[in-house]
Amino acid sequence: MEIIVAVDENYGIGKDGDLLAHLSPDLKRLKAMTVGNIIVMGSKTYMSFPKRPLPDRENLIITHHPETIPELSALPV
Repeated sequence: MEIIVAVDENYGIGKDGDLLAHLSPDLKRLKAMTVGNIIVMGSKTYMSFPKRPLPDRENLIITHHPETIPELSALPV
């Protein structure tokens, strides 16, 4: 298992429901590393993507409210 996360100098991973920065090389690397694999995320991250589910990967969403994501099988916690 590998975990991919981009953090700032204070280990922040996002602000106001968005990425801290939209860096094309980072997003391309994320795609290259996850295509053909399973990608695990929370429901807020999933809902932030303009195109859902992310194509060419198994999208696994961890949520307390699986009914809010009817297009996928969600894993309740």
